[in-house]
Amino acid sequence: MYKLKNSYIDNIIKSHCSNAEIDFILNIAEYQDEFGVVHSVYYKNICEKCNFSYQTFYNVLNSLYEKGLINYQKNHLDDLKRKDFTITINNNDFSDDDFSKGYLNVASLNFKSDKFKKLKAGEKLLFLYMQRFTQGWHLLLDNFYDRFCNLFDVSRKTMQIYLHTLKKLKLLGVGHKRNKNYNYEICIKKTKTIINKVVPNEKDRFKENVKQLIMCNFSKYVPWNNKEKFLNDITSLLDRLMNRCCKNNILRRLRVDYLIDAMCKSIDVQQNENGVIRLNAAHTNTFFTQIVNSTIY
Repeated sequence: MYKLKNSYIDNIIKSHCSNAEIDFILNIAEYQDEFGVVHSVYYKNICEKCNFSYQTFYNVLNSLYEKGLINYQKNHLDDLKRKDFTITINNNDFSDDDFSKGYLNVASLNFKSDKFKKLKAGEKLLFLYMQRFTQGWHLLLDNFYDRFCNLFDVSRKTMQIYLHTLKKLKLLGVGHKRNKNYNYEICIKKTKTIINKVVPNEKDRFKENVKQLIMCNFSKYVPWNNKEKFLNDITSLLDRLMNRCCKNNILRRLRVDYLIDAMCKSIDVQQNENGVIRLNAAHTNTFFTQIVNSTIY
């Protein structure tokens, strides 16, 4: 689920998010589930993708939390000390399949492009806001500046700079014309400058995030000689749960937690035996099924 609600974009604007905060949100949003939960956010991966220092990562994490845009937790399960964070993008729940209020498809745009990365925070936010107007948008010039200067809490001069930059980089089509009453109107259209030609599958993005969670926290128990098959088998368990319990939101929301519990139980059992401890999909599936059945019944 790589969608951000239009109302969430509005909240980002109201919160005056910094460049780093915007990049952080756009990056993790690709990997959220339908409840707005990103199950594995690892600081080293974010720092590499967003060109952050480690301190910037934690500053952004806490700042977004204080602004009410995210919640996060670093879980501790028995002897497992999580290296990554579980982050919830607040008020971005699509579990009811209601898309009527509009959203931004994050994966459809190339936010890693040089054109987008060189923008200032306000310019990025204006670009994101304008993506909701699929057929373009126009307004009397004075009304535009009254509305948008107030929305972005900037001066008219600053808003003019935002528009000039986005037009110069061909990220938005911006034009002016006189109407029949000889009043100036501004016309703004979306462009295809940073459109991604190939949009990844949402389910694959979710599985990729679960695989990262496993490699972050269970790496010493992963059978490295057969790593890819093991990871694919493990994530397929989540597909089976979805097919079985697609109408049960509690099971859907907790399915990754159940998987973690199952892997922990598999490790605990093996610790009572002599020998090398290795996770395997069949063993994990046994505990996973037990946990799910105990929840249903």
